[in-house]
Amino acid sequence: MLMLIEELEAIGITILDQTLFIKNLMIPSGVLGKVQPTQEQVDDVNYGYWLAKETGKLDIGQSVVIKDKMIMAVEAIEGTDNCIKRGCKIAKKNSRIIKVAKPSQDKRFDIPAIGLKTLKTMKKYKADLIAVEAGETIIVDKEDVIKFADRHGIVVMAV
Repeated sequence: MLMLIEELEAIGITILDQTLFIKNLMIPSGVLGKVQPTQEQVDDVNYGYWLAKETGKLDIGQSVVIKDKMIMAVEAIEGTDNCIKRGCKIAKKNSRIIKVAKPSQDKRFDIPAIGLKTLKTMKKYKADLIAVEAGETIIVDKEDVIKFADRHGIVVMAV
């Protein structure tokens, strides 16, 4: 993508940060839906958020799977859904997914996102919470995501 952007810019085309146009899709801080996190879940989120930010500094990935403050998986090239599958298989149940923007995130073409597919993967593999970085993550089909999460006891939150 960077090579394509460089080629476009070489001929005078400027590629803008796409978040300028989709602020309404960015998740605000707080819990979405009716399912509130337990203190144990919040503790995992706090640890997982720090860990995801640290791995992001190394440009490894955007997501981690945590259970009882233990690392079940760190996202690599496979993407978030496959990271969830891998980590949740190890955790067996009640794992927490944390997804953040990397410090070097190029918002011209890469923005963290979650949607119904993410939550369906979580349900299938028995994860009970997803926390994303507030104001930096897109939620696709927000109302459907919240309804699904509420129906299946999954916490969706932004920190």
